[in-house]
Amino acid sequence: MSSPSPALLLALLACTGTTAPAGDDTGAAATADSGDPGPRYTVDDPGLQLQWTAEERSDRIADALTAGLPDPFRVMNELSGLYGAGDEFCPGAENAMGEGAILGCTASTGTFYLGIGTIQFHEGDSPDGFEISLYMMGDMEIVTAEGERAAVGGHWTTFKHDRMDGAAIFEMLFEGSWSWEGSTTPWYRDGMSGWLDIIGERETRESTPDLWVDGVVGVGDQYIAFYGLQWNETCPDLPTGGVGVRDPSGHWYRVDLPEDCSSPCGPLMVGDELIEDEICLPMDVVHDLASYITGWREER
Repeated sequence: MSSPSPALLLALLACTGTTAPAGDDTGAAATADSGDPGPRYTVDDPGLQLQWTAEERSDRIADALTAGLPDPFRVMNELSGLYGAGDEFCPGAENAMGEGAILGCTASTGTFYLGIGTIQFHEGDSPDGFEISLYMMGDMEIVTAEGERAAVGGHWTTFKHDRMDGAAIFEMLFEGSWSWEGSTTPWYRDGMSGWLDIIGERETRESTPDLWVDGVVGVGDQYIAFYGLQWNETCPDLPTGGVGVRDPSGHWYRVDLPEDCSSPCGPLMVGDELIEDEICLPMDVVHDLASYITGWREER
């Protein structure tokens, strides 16, 4: 399967620069004077040097991964509840923002609605099995009577097809910006923006499915990139591909995992610059990501 390139979003999110000229010992001096490892990757503007220390990097990369992967069905249930907090005139439709909300309205329940949005969900038998499809879109703002704000600008599509012979396919595509302060889902509660594509396939119910993750997403103040992260029958527990995390300076750290999926460790790069020979993603974090396979295999 082909991998869509995240280059455009990376260009928008990241600040670019050049490495320091040969002979520049600014980083070495900082190390000698303070004991801090200092920035090994420098740019012309000192304010754009890497800000995380060597000790912080592993923790911050793990923190960026702990949210796992977003569950569109949990978001659907929470967003549906927000639509249902109104009345027949505002927002004026079931699982959607009706005409009354286009210019803004306050329901009798005290919930405020502004904009457009919809949820379209279908599940049922198909000629050769069972299908689930979900489409959510919006350009809207909702504020509950308790003052909790939700905002959507984008769309989210999910499709799953289980065949009677045991084969199955799954795809989820998220684009835009989504947030709700009252959510129980970390991605949704902290606010997420960007794009994320998840594709899964399996041949039989007993076979290990292929799972592929690609995209660049900001969650709260963390920015994470998945570079063709993939699990399959050969690599059921540890993925191949790479993971990137954005330093506060604007530069991106990237860890590429071994092609033989033998380890959750790889060299830490910023651009073409080697920052550390090896950095390991914590096993529990990697397994949390892999557990998404089990999540979509289970009958809903």
